[in-house]
Parts: sequence; structure tokens; C-alpha cells
Amino acid sequence: MSLFNLGEIHMSNSEMQQLDNLISQVESIILPKSVGLTSQQRQELGSINEKNKLFVNKVSDFMENHPQHNTTDINISQFKEDFQSREFLETRISRLQNLIDMMTNNKILHDHDNYKDALAYYDYLQFRAKRGVAGVSQLVMELKQFFPRTSTGSTTPSDGSSDLNDDF
Repeated sequence: MSLFNLGEIHMSNSEMQQLDNLISQVESIILPKSVGLTSQQRQELGSINEKNKLFVNKVSDFMENHPQHNTTDINISQFKEDFQSREFLETRISRLQNLIDMMTNNKILHDHDNYKDALAYYDYLQFRAKRGVAGVSQLVMELKQFFPRTSTGSTTPSDGSSDLNDDF
């Protein structure tokens, strides 16, 4: 696999605008129904684990299939609405998470390409500075700040193996 141009697929300006519009539409639907929880409230309320989800699913099944045992102590219609909303939101969260993962993967590829190209550009400027091209030394000095000297006293190798970003 080539180390350059890993993210060769780009969205057009029209596609980016369309995606932004769709995200805005989703936000406009969710915002009025959204409740902001503090971190303490999130911790107190938590989310139910898989075992408890199975329990809730079983109770829902009992309420549906054995209505003669339903109690007036519980608002059954509210329970059903909460149950349907929870199921709906859970599946949509999963779908959105998949989209986020796809977008993150593409961003990582574009970040990688930008970083490698930036290193190549820096190498080229260093080459031109060594040749005495006017004005290039100042550019190299400005970029050199991103490559702090190591304990051995050497700067980052020009092959791109720097500590600038541990992800690459």
C-alpha cells in the first residue's frame, strides 16, 4: 500500500452542503425533544446494561401478552411509549455511530495524507534553503519549531519519522 494519497475519495462542495443540510434537519428534529443532563445526572441515571435490557424486554412482552396481569400502579401506555422510543433511539444511535466511524476513518486518511505531504513540503523547503534560495530559510525556521530537538541533539529525520503526532 502506498504511503501517500490514502484518502483519494473526496466529497464535492455540493455533497458537503447536502450533508450539512441533512445534519441540520436531524438536529432540528432532535433538539426540541432533547434534555440536557449534567454529568452527575448521567452518572446517577446511568444506562441499563444488557441483562437489564433483557429484563425490560421480558416485562414488555409480559405486558403485551398477559394484559390481565398489568397493574394500575404503572402507566402501561407510558411504559410502551418509553419502550418504543428507547428501541427506536438505540437503533438510530447505532446507525449514526456507524456513520461517525466511516467519517472518522475517512478523516484519518485525509489527516495522514496532509501530514505526509506537509513533511514532504518541509523536506523540499530544507533542500531549497540549503541551495540558498532567497526567503526559504525563514519558512524553514518557522516550521522547525514543530520538530523539537531530541535528547541526542538531532532534529527530526527528513524521512518523516517524527514525534509530531504519535498517531502517524
